[in-house]
Amino acid sequence: MPDYKELLEKATKLPGNLVVAHDKRYSYVSMFFTSVLCTQAYTDALLIQKTAICLNHYKASEEDKKLILTGMYIYVARKNYSGLAILGDNTLLQLLHDHLKIKSFTEFSAGFIKACYEELDKFSDWVYEQREFEEPHTLYTAFPHDMKIVIQGPIAEEKNTHGCLGLVSDCLSGLRI
Repeated sequence: MPDYKELLEKATKLPGNLVVAHDKRYSYVSMFFTSVLCTQAYTDALLIQKTAICLNHYKASEEDKKLILTGMYIYVARKNYSGLAILGDNTLLQLLHDHLKIKSFTEFSAGFIKACYEELDKFSDWVYEQREFEEPHTLYTAFPHDMKIVIQGPIAEEKNTHGCLGLVSDCLSGLRI
């Protein structure tokens, strides 16, 4: 896993690197057909880039910022490149793997993903509060509408693992019974 500054630099250059990597990968096809970069992949690369740029204004430790950026990488990979979607153009997915120095996102534990999503959730709240400023506004408008639901899923699952018995025991322990 790279350090924060290295990941930040790579994230900032991601859209340009995606275009170059796509053109290299499909250059042989362009002799006969026009090679078109997937719009969703480019939009996702821009989302990661805007997150990286906005992190320069966010007051948090480098470790928390790294979790936020990693969380955005995980969000993009899980949302768009799972199941049958992986059969299409996976140039962006390979760049995400290269940036994080991993072979697969399955290398991350559920606890690590939850920590990344918790920091990303806090960061997205900050972006919402700061949306009147230029860079946070640009990122806020780039956020997918369902992003909060997706990143809060693992957080909510963790809170609901105790079920009804956990709720009763939590209440009773609060009453010291």
